[in-house]
Amino acid sequence: MYTHSKFLNLSVEEYLQFELESRIRHEYLAGQVYPMREDSNKSKVITSNILTRLRTHLFCTDYRVYSSEMKIRIPNLNIFYYPNISVTYNPQDREKFYKSQPCLIVEVFSSATERIHRNEKLMNYRQLQNLQGCCINAG
Repeated sequence: MYTHSKFLNLSVEEYLQFELESRIRHEYLAGQVYPMREDSNKSKVITSNILTRLRTHLFCTDYRVYSSEMKIRIPNLNIFYYPNISVTYNPQDREKFYKSQPCLIVEVFSSATERIHRNEKLMNYRQLQNLQGCCINAG
């Protein structure tokens, strides 16, 4: 999932600006910025299938389904992640480049990232107040 931290002690504002200018995505953990690995073809297919089903199922509702291009912010932990899929419902969650009130998160992991997804990320996602479900899938 992560290689070594690229930057240390960036503010949230510096991180968000850096992400706007970067060609690759990075996750932010309390000031440290980690480049993300490219998803495998298998993970991309699984994610695409789940995303299509969710979008179809939630069509014409107030739910919004986002791909892995949308960051999720966990404010009380000072973390930004890029889940494979996120779903929001709260119309007050209006930030343009991230959401902080998802009701569903879907992560697809490889064997190399399983520990991070099953432990660190799952524990951190549980800090989100509006989260009703977190689906973690092997890819």
